[in-house]
Amino acid sequence: MRNTDLFDDYITNRLSSEEKIEFEKKLGVDEDLRKEFFTHQLFISQMVAVRQNQELKNLMREIHDDEFGSTPVIPINSKINYFRVAAVAAGISILIFVGGISVYRFGFEKTSAARYEELVKRTVQRMEKATLNLEKNKSATPKKIIPPANFEATGFAISAKGYFITSLHSVKNADSVKVQNEEIGFMTAEKVWEDSQLDVAIFKASNPELFASKTIPISFRLNQSDLGEKVFTIGYPRETIVYSEGNVSASSGFDGDTTKYQLSMLINPGNSGSPVLDEKGNLIGIISGRNTSEQGVSYAIKSKYIYQMLRQIPDERLNKEISPTNKNILKKLNRTDQIKKLSPSVFNVKVYSSQG
Repeated sequence: MRNTDLFDDYITNRLSSEEKIEFEKKLGVDEDLRKEFFTHQLFISQMVAVRQNQELKNLMREIHDDEFGSTPVIPINSKINYFRVAAVAAGISILIFVGGISVYRFGFEKTSAARYEELVKRTVQRMEKATLNLEKNKSATPKKIIPPANFEATGFAISAKGYFITSLHSVKNADSVKVQNEEIGFMTAEKVWEDSQLDVAIFKASNPELFASKTIPISFRLNQSDLGEKVFTIGYPRETIVYSEGNVSASSGFDGDTTKYQLSMLINPGNSGSPVLDEKGNLIGIISGRNTSEQGVSYAIKSKYIYQMLRQIPDERLNKEISPTNKNILKKLNRTDQIKKLSPSVFNVKVYSSQG
């Protein structure tokens, strides 16, 4: 299949779920393919715009011909019904005006608003396949039926005392929150802190003793990441943990938000709250959303602002128990081993809500 045919099938949603996932993986690792796809996508959008413009011209020509005839010569006629002509002209003006407003309101504004998408996954009501995986780990909780959540996201541990962080928008309507991975099993969690400006929330798991024996590998990087710097993330857009990589493409986020990075990275609903790390395994940010009008453009809250927030929590006991670290235990490991070290500290966040 030619690349252009594959691009068209992807844009028009003719690919199967498996084919779509495979294509997005290729986009994430093949820079030449990604550039070719973006160029093709731009070409298609321009062609659509030209076609829509021509259709509008044809419509206006039809209206004109119906009222005044197709001849460009307009004879002088003292019996012309000027009131009717004026009414028609006014009608066309109103049509254009209202149509323009509609295009602006439901086209431009909607497109603009839809460009930023929070990456919470709305869960299909089904039994979680991930439950079966817990049997493989002897330290996991006994097998039990896990009720399907309304929404899902990702979180990661920041303290051996059971604290983890996720995106606030993921849990804003939660009646209860539970976390799961193969290492800790399935447990409830309570929110202990939030920052609506940064869009982050801190939770404490109900069984913090499961964290006590583990080394939390997350270390906060406080200096600015460079443009083009390679980064990666792991999270839960699916029942099992998923790896994705990319690079820092801008030092600010959506609409110039300086608390975020723009990333060239393919991510999906469920990735909200996923940690973003540099090549040495330092945390540089947390996934917050993506741009729906630009394939492969996503955003991450910068780690330095999250670190500052954690250090400024006024509750002294909570501040002491969280105590974020800058000690990096991942920097000498290769990528595969980094992921193995990180995975036990990254969780599938399940949100149960009566508003879901």
